[in-house]
Amino acid sequence: MLNTCLHHEKHHNFKTLLSLSSSRLLRWTLLLLFTREELEYLDLTSTMENPRSEQERLLPISDQESADSKSSCCGSFKNPVTIFSREDESCYNWLLRSLRRFYKEAEVKTFFISNNSSWTLRIKASSCHFAILYHTKNRGRVNVCDVTDALYDKELETLSKVRGKENVMVVIDDLDDPGPDLKATILQNQPKLKVCAEYVNLFGREETKETREMEDIIKRTVARSHNEYKLMIRLVSAGILLVLFVIIVAIVATKVMIYW
Repeated sequence: MLNTCLHHEKHHNFKTLLSLSSSRLLRWTLLLLFTREELEYLDLTSTMENPRSEQERLLPISDQESADSKSSCCGSFKNPVTIFSREDESCYNWLLRSLRRFYKEAEVKTFFISNNSSWTLRIKASSCHFAILYHTKNRGRVNVCDVTDALYDKELETLSKVRGKENVMVVIDDLDDPGPDLKATILQNQPKLKVCAEYVNLFGREETKETREMEDIIKRTVARSHNEYKLMIRLVSAGILLVLFVIIVAIVATKVMIYW
């Protein structure tokens, strides 16, 4: 009689296990792999538990995109933009202000390049979506790369290798005449700029700089890079989840054989 009761109890527990909803089982499995903050970034459980409200769905598309652009990288493993330079931040405060108009302050990082920072530079480059290499002519001349006493030969190559050419921009500041003729001359004399950076932006000495075109480029590129990174994370997560699901099924099947 006791054995029969125990058998029925085990059978009932097993049926209870099988009756768990697939979404709950998925969430339990996800929590084995990631922290809740990482899950919010991956957006794997939030869409099941907290679907977008009706009010958010009724927002105009432009407003939705604006809201998404400000929150898309919150909780992300990578910050949107990092500025790399041998200059002090005070030299490119205008650039920081420009970027922080559409990114949170904590999402725009800076990195000071020194003569022995090559390894740290690589790490910092891998932790952002978009890299900006900043140089000012106030140092004396435009010597970014490919010239005598070039300041950023190896650094530009590293940024391009780690982030990809399409995610690298070079900003050359404080020029006397930042027109198309000067840009063509710089690109001709320093060809590595075209090889390693998708965008080369020149700015003059004026206090108020026109940055709208640059901002649009950065926002589009960061959004694309972020989406690609998010897709990669989801694909890797899906593969891990598939393996875990197979393991869970194997465990359940083993319990079935034991109980019966």
